[in-house]
Amino acid sequence: QPAEVVDNSMQVEINLISGYNLFSNNYIKVDRKYLFGPKNLPTFDSTYTFQNFVVSELIKKTNSTTKNVLFRSDILGPSFMFSINRKNGIAVTSRIRAIVNADNFLKDFVDIGLSEFSDSLLYNREFKMNQSRLSAMAWGEIGITYGRVLLNKDVHFLKAGLTAKYLMGFASGYFYNENVSVKFFADDSLSLYEPTVTANNANIRAGLSNNIPLTGGSFDDYISGSGVGFDIGVVYEYRPDFADYNSGKSDMKDEPRNKNKYKLKVGFSALDLGSIKFTKHPEIYDFAINWQNYNINNAELDSDGDWLDSLGATKLSDNKETYKMRLPTSYMLTLDYRPFKKVGFYTNFTAFMATRNLDHDAKV
Repeated sequence: QPAEVVDNSMQVEINLISGYNLFSNNYIKVDRKYLFGPKNLPTFDSTYTFQNFVVSELIKKTNSTTKNVLFRSDILGPSFMFSINRKNGIAVTSRIRAIVNADNFLKDFVDIGLSEFSDSLLYNREFKMNQSRLSAMAWGEIGITYGRVLLNKDVHFLKAGLTAKYLMGFASGYFYNENVSVKFFADDSLSLYEPTVTANNANIRAGLSNNIPLTGGSFDDYISGSGVGFDIGVVYEYRPDFADYNSGKSDMKDEPRNKNKYKLKVGFSALDLGSIKFTKHPEIYDFAINWQNYNINNAELDSDGDWLDSLGATKLSDNKETYKMRLPTSYMLTLDYRPFKKVGFYTNFTAFMATRNLDHDAKV
């Protein structure tokens, strides 16, 4: 919430380094013991296979027909916040982020992958998918935040903040389908590595930043894209006991920093507005495919850039040489209520909504 850089309890706040990782999905879960080290994982061999693990340890949620997976890593580097005075505050932040996102995939399509293409009940069935997206991006941010008190009159208090961010794209990629119909066939060669597939009228929007070497080796450049992003936020406080804190001076110097003065606090923020522009790798482009009993193992990753040719892919005429990867825009609403003035008890409600934008191909 950018508005929190002003009228808070601190004159100066410094962050050296902090971060977190998050993995989530809306389909399967496992026993929490597996989170505490590989020693808790079973040994996979001829007597205990991955399929035994799937059947005995994975719990599936069947409450929706489409499934999503998200991995997020976020490191906040050296940053500081400084209160210029009681009505103005600034902050400078550095941040490194990475997101991998799989959106809107059919449950049955995920099931056949989990079964390593061995579930005969899913053979010869047509999977129709539209606007399924697999995307990933790693990027850095340098942000400057300014917050200001806009209103401090009697029971009403209002402040707002804006963060402007310079974005440095390290790498990115995406695959997005438009009305894809896929069918897997049962035969002796069907396996995890050699599925036989029919796909009709499949248009795939694809992009990869041009610094990623397809055949291995080091990155050509560590920064391959750039852009601008914004966070904005406002906070309103209802202060029925304002006379206990407010001396009436416009500079607010006599108001105590260490006390919450509100009975009700409402905040709204829009985060991660913006995008990063990348140059598309020349060997990855938007394409169309029509497969009849195609064996995926025939796809070849060669250094001469013809791996999409080996898929029988036709380059789409509207393919572009650049793409803009949208940031994970989200909106947050918070309500904080203190029912008793002299008791440090609060009730809080927070609503968080992340935009999916399934009609857009390049987005994390």
